[in-house]
Amino acid sequence: MTTALQQEHKQTTPSLAHIGVLALDGCYTSSLMGIIDSLQIANALIRNQSISPTDEQPAQFSWELISPTGDAVTASSGLTISVNQSLTSASRCQVIYIPAFFYPGKRTFNQWLEQQRGICDWLAERWQQGAYLAANCTGTFLLAETGLLNSRNATTTWWLEQQFRLRYPRVNLNVNQLLSEDDRLICAGAMSSYLHLATHLIALYSNSDIAASCAKAMLIDTGQSIQAPYQSLSNRGNSSDPVTARAQLWLQANLHKKVAMSQLALDMNVSQRTLIRKFKSEFELSPLAYLQHLRLEAAKKLLEGTSLPLTDIIEQVGYSDASSFSRLFQKHQGITPTMYRHRFRPRS
Repeated sequence: MTTALQQEHKQTTPSLAHIGVLALDGCYTSSLMGIIDSLQIANALIRNQSISPTDEQPAQFSWELISPTGDAVTASSGLTISVNQSLTSASRCQVIYIPAFFYPGKRTFNQWLEQQRGICDWLAERWQQGAYLAANCTGTFLLAETGLLNSRNATTTWWLEQQFRLRYPRVNLNVNQLLSEDDRLICAGAMSSYLHLATHLIALYSNSDIAASCAKAMLIDTGQSIQAPYQSLSNRGNSSDPVTARAQLWLQANLHKKVAMSQLALDMNVSQRTLIRKFKSEFELSPLAYLQHLRLEAAKKLLEGTSLPLTDIIEQVGYSDASSFSRLFQKHQGITPTMYRHRFRPRS
């Protein structure tokens, strides 16, 4: 006779999950193997919490490493990684996981993406058969290359936001998100977010309690849900357009001043409309919004690198009201200036 406790256990433990881990030359070892380590920890916790744990009990999660031909691959670090299956011999998996890859530069990376048509077709076929596709960091580019993310929500690593937008304009990209899911397509942001992706998969195929226990065991901050505190305008560099580039330098030199767009346009010898059009084309921001981002970036650096009081920092970046600045900072960064300083200022 089934007891109430056994019935409850049965209801909270779904069917077993088999994960296909896509291994390609140039992948990051931590992103590739870290997902497996996380699933192994989940198996141990599930086994320990089961009613009658035995060595014969099947693991909740299993996995296999898949490469295009079934041959070993070479990680970005030079390590050789053995695999279990090729694309043609891979098992039926509930999830196909795409790790992060080394980024060698825009041109080389785009050329590499264009050479992955066979893998993209295989991924699309697996998704059409019902599998989840999950990608981490630069792996999200490979997922987007399939076309499956078109008109769907996604995120990617924050420092390649502009390149992603240019290559995949039909994707609904929200780079502030650490993790996104839309129609069995899961994206994770910058590289270490594979840990958050792992806990998401663990919750999906076991339950939220197991996922929370795994997060605690691995010191994963599950309260972190956005990339905004880590983002920087500096990765965008200076514009190749001479007017926009001069305006960037002008704004950087006048952070602490009250800036009028009419004066900026006059100094750049263009109309305000032209200046706004150029900035939106380059940065998807107006000049005023770009200035706001520069000021927030300067404030972040002062919070990280100095012990200046917040009131002094606010003045140095062109603001006067502490409460309104704090609200603005939290709106864009997801945390308060005090929390930001506590998280990112090096301990002495």
